[in-house]
Amino acid sequence: STQAQILSCIAVPESSCGNNTSVAYTPGGQPTSASGMFQIVFGSGDDQCHNLNLDVCTQAAQAAGYQVDGNLNCYSTVIRQGQRLGSPACRAAAANINCNASAAACVVQARGGRFTDWTADSRSSVQGQCIQQYGG
Repeated sequence: STQAQILSCIAVPESSCGNNTSVAYTPGGQPTSASGMFQIVFGSGDDQCHNLNLDVCTQAAQAAGYQVDGNLNCYSTVIRQGQRLGSPACRAAAANINCNASAAACVVQARGGRFTDWTADSRSSVQGQCIQQYGG
């Protein structure tokens, strides 16, 4: 329940409760692949979570009308296509609440229960306050 409380709190500054699902920007003003309510960055340090290689994410892309099977491999798509923003199927999956929340939970689990992916940005003071408030 602690992790759920922290993620719920983090979702607010990350996405304004789902309103900020379009292109995110780095502190330097460059567009990133960060997508959805938890601003998952495609391919950031793992093969599963940040690549949206989760069944729920494949299902979300399919529900959005994309013909995909198996893993989405969103980082590979970014590299292959030379895009920072990722493929349309990956962006559609990441915009899906079930996929994005599952990817966020996957990230927390992969980091041993830590929320470091949401505190690395210099603009993440509110996210840090969420973690302190709920004891993460």
